[in-house]
Amino acid sequence: MKWHKELRKQVQGLFIAHLLWFARNCAEILRKRRRVISGAWDKSQTSFKPIILVWRAVKLYVKRTLIILLSRKLRLSNKFSIFGVISSIFFVSLIEIFKLSIGHESSRS
Repeated sequence: MKWHKELRKQVQGLFIAHLLWFARNCAEILRKRRRVISGAWDKSQTSFKPIILVWRAVKLYVKRTLIILLSRKLRLSNKFSIFGVISSIFFVSLIEIFKLSIGHESSRS
């Protein structure tokens, strides 16, 4: 069972690396995250939308951060670069959730 967890971490790390490799730039990744948050906002029917979306964003941020920082296959400089992008994605998520919770229009395509 231990190998299963390790394989899952490697696949998730590869997914993040894949996302960073094929995205044209950081702004494109951040626009995509805004659209994803807006879509989740529009889909949710509960009155606890902000709390639920913040909780999901925090869990995703912690998971991605741990995967990258604990990875042995990346150099330290690469880890910090990816950590910066992951942190940017997290803060964009929080800002978008805040804007939606005060009544701004969602930015879905």
